Amino acid sequence: MQYPISSKIMNNQQFSFELTPKYKYRQRDEGLAISIDPTNTLLVISSKQNIKIYQFKHGCLKQLQQVFKHLNSICILNFFFRKSYFISGSKNAQIFLWSSNLIANPKYITKLIGNSNNLQCLIKPSKSDELIIYGTNHKEYAIKFYSYSTLSTWSFIQSINEHSSTVLGLSINEEANKLISCGKDCFILIMECSDQSLWYVKQKISTELWGFRICFINNSLFAFLPNVNDPFQQTLKNIHFYIFSDTSGQFYKQKEVQIEGGDQKCFELFHSKYIISKQILLLKNGYTLNFIKFIFSDSSWECQLVQAINFGINRGSYLFGTMTEDGKYLITWDNSNSIQIRIQENF
Repeated sequence: MQYPISSKIMNNQQFSFELTPKYKYRQRDEGLAISIDPTNTLLVISSKQNIKIYQFKHGCLKQLQQVFKHLNSICILNFFFRKSYFISGSKNAQIFLWSSNLIANPKYITKLIGNSNNLQCLIKPSKSDELIIYGTNHKEYAIKFYSYSTLSTWSFIQSINEHSSTVLGLSINEEANKLISCGKDCFILIMECSDQSLWYVKQKISTELWGFRICFINNSLFAFLPNVNDPFQQTLKNIHFYIFSDTSGQFYKQKEVQIEGGDQKCFELFHSKYIISKQILLLKNGYTLNFIKFIFSDSSWECQLVQAINFGINRGSYLFGTMTEDGKYLITWDNSNSIQIRIQENF
């Protein structure tokens, strides 16, 4: 039985992603990773081991190219912010850098790594295209750092091996001097960058439950979504917020906020995303997408759930996607075997 997608608008009529039937595109192969460039003109989506490249124009897609290079399912796609590059990563930890200016004749610029530890998550700072950080889920359970050198090559910098199980989530602050991670070992790591451009663990937070979604809101606040410790990887009904204390110099859990999608089966890879210009957090919980609006004052903050899109158990249990940097478009792929583009009508 196929369950319909439902959408709730909560507390804020000014925010609503709406789906138009013409913005649905058939893709039978799994699309575990989706990314769109900062100008909303080029979209890449995985199709098992391949990358489909689309021209994106006002929500309409036109396929330009398909790239065949990876040996395993692609789980990471990410555009650079200033350079005309995008990065792809597969489950066997092959990582390639591609030029988005060579779409007619695609060729990767460099292979960062190949056929080593399994890749689980990968991030880049928003203000810099010269650092890549990724987490693994095999043997050493490491967080690895690569930097861009003056010789147009990428070099391995260091590895942090404080997790004792799979590294599931990574997030870096806007200033690119703080990094947080979470994993299956029920720990959150708070890392900072030293004057020598090396990273070190400043704080290790023990959590009752493990989780695979973590995201900076600002330098002093981050969100963490725990999971129930069972074989079905079900999620909780509350998201946890950690805030920095000037007195102790450390983060502590300040409060929990109820969201939609609790007690639903969930998979990793659809990582959380915070849109600074709109102060909106996109958070997948089970087969429900939550959109959380933040309001800040000089000494306090609050948030509210402004929309929740429930994809239904048959579709949303296998749901992946992203939101554009300006918050206008939501792009997803799910078990209905289609790419769906929703538009924020009040943008």
